[in-house]
Amino acid sequence: MTLLRIARFALWSSVLVVGTATATLYLVRPAPQLQAAAVVSNGQSSLGKAPYELVDTRGNAFNPQVMTGAPTLLFFGFTQCPDICPTSVADIMLWYEQLGEEAADLRSYFVTIDPERDTYRRIAEYLSWTKRIVGVTGTPEEIAAVAASWGVHYEKISEPDGGYTMDHTSAVYLIDRQGEFVTFISYGEETSVAVEKLRSFLRSQP
Repeated sequence: MTLLRIARFALWSSVLVVGTATATLYLVRPAPQLQAAAVVSNGQSSLGKAPYELVDTRGNAFNPQVMTGAPTLLFFGFTQCPDICPTSVADIMLWYEQLGEEAADLRSYFVTIDPERDTYRRIAEYLSWTKRIVGVTGTPEEIAAVAASWGVHYEKISEPDGGYTMDHTSAVYLIDRQGEFVTFISYGEETSVAVEKLRSFLRSQP
């Protein structure tokens, strides 16, 4: 069994533990013109600059300062996501495997956009099979602040049975050691393309 299949199996098992995933499909939103709309006059991205303050599932602060000091992957999702989020987590772990030592100091954060259901315990359980990806959750107000800072769209979508799913931006952000947004990897991007993009990104870091 390949790592990707193992990762997907583990994530689906985690989804079953924390709650049955709905089969309802929702929109896959790309990052909203990040490279064009998020650049200010000095040539630096405005993404991530607005203040936010949360705590990750390891008990550490999560704020704009955390995005500095090491190259970072950042993505947003929710634990009851039926497909996109578990696939993204599995893809990231496959990228780590293929990059090997090149990704030794590459950090990854998964921020929930469903704080009503994704408690610290739930998101920690969802990611418990990997030490490379750190979960982040908080109050609805805290999640709204971090999502706004990074230009992330999310929206609750009602379902016929009275439940709901979430529509959200699905890209993985690549952030340099200075906390500056560099580029993103789109959901569904070919593994070889994503790995080469990451390799180029990592090699460009001072």
